[in-house]
Amino acid sequence: MKRIYLIILILSFCLTGVGFCQYSISSIKAGTGKGFITSGFDVTLSLNKSGVKNTLYFQANNDRIYAYYKFHSTFNVTGGIYKGAPWIGPYIEYGIGKISFVHWWGWLGGDSDKPQFVPQLFFVDNWVTVSIGKFNILVMLQHIKKNIPQRVVGLTYSQPIIKSKLSSFTSIQYDVGHGKYPLLFSGLNYQF
Repeated sequence: MKRIYLIILILSFCLTGVGFCQYSISSIKAGTGKGFITSGFDVTLSLNKSGVKNTLYFQANNDRIYAYYKFHSTFNVTGGIYKGAPWIGPYIEYGIGKISFVHWWGWLGGDSDKPQFVPQLFFVDNWVTVSIGKFNILVMLQHIKKNIPQRVVGLTYSQPIIKSKLSSFTSIQYDVGHGKYPLLFSGLNYQF
């Protein structure tokens, strides 16, 4: 786990270094709990390049690390490492007012316990989010590897602590078809 946080730290220093890409940290988010995309202790680092609307995200926990490059358009690129195996895939996002639609999928380069390169479908996520004040309502269909698809509903509440700088969030998600109990994830988000 320490290795992943060290990688994030090194990447943040490299990308924010003088003369190298000239990215600066725009926000850092840390949370703990379990969700359908997050688990354990998760850290997300957002970087922006001066004068450019593009954003680079890094997210990591003890099982995975991934990067997400947002062009501030509909089509974005993601990739990372999941349990030692590389993956890559597109992230398509579209919004109309307070409603956003996401289609995200990825291909895995193999299994962590098998060293050979065997491309395979890793995941397919489709979700709709509706924002109402401090609440986000989520409806998602998630399919990971050869597991049974999950039909997820969720609710996230965000509360500002320090105006436009620090906020807390709590998210509860539930698999409508196969869930035994709801999943809870909460943390803090700091905007630079």
